[in-house]
Amino acid sequence: RPSSIPIDTGYQKRQEPQECFENKEVYRSAIGSLLYLSTNTRPDIAVGTSILARHVSDPKKSDWTEVKRIFRYLNDTKQKQLKLGSLSEQHATQLIGYADADWGGDLNDRKSNTGFCFKYLGSPISWVSRKQTMVTLSSTEAEYIALVEAVQEALWILRMLKDLNQELKKPVIIYEDNQSCIRILQNDRCSQRTKHIDTKYHFIRNLYRSGEIDVRYCPSEKMIADLLTKPLGPIKIKQLAQDIGLF
Repeated sequence: RPSSIPIDTGYQKRQEPQECFENKEVYRSAIGSLLYLSTNTRPDIAVGTSILARHVSDPKKSDWTEVKRIFRYLNDTKQKQLKLGSLSEQHATQLIGYADADWGGDLNDRKSNTGFCFKYLGSPISWVSRKQTMVTLSSTEAEYIALVEAVQEALWILRMLKDLNQELKKPVIIYEDNQSCIRILQNDRCSQRTKHIDTKYHFIRNLYRSGEIDVRYCPSEKMIADLLTKPLGPIKIKQLAQDIGLF
């Protein structure tokens, strides 16, 4: 049976006791296959695969149901492929990033999900969906940490493109849909709400002020990194998958 979504939007909200799935080896093998696809060619299954991969040590039958749902979704959309970009696209020779976070998405430990994607020459070249390592106290903090992780990836990509003799327009543009997060970056002082964030997360201020990166606001409905932070409905997935370059 075809599926229009890779993972049920209510999957993470289930709190009732679940029956264990006995064949752990089959589950791990399936997750390994999905991780390969989500890392290389299918960013639209990245968040579902990331969430389900957290249960490889003790999978439940409901987890296996969602794994099969991803395979059903892939079978129904196997014609989709990443589209190469065009030099005529806006900011084509710039490195463009999108960063987003789903605050407290994991009900077990209340850690947030980070999602970011980078485009170069109009094509998606790097994307990530993963759980953050610390618990944040607000959506702004979660977004700020996601932004930091995206900037770290941007620095690595810049070094790689330099080794390949690619000429880039600067600054690197990173789109963010949380305006409070952008104000933290622009503010010289830490507020009561953010002073407990480790100082290593403020290194991006130097990059911002030196002109290496430019963080700009992007409305949530146009934030393609939303595809990498939480399970979405079929209409939203179809729209964001096209925006990210998957046709």
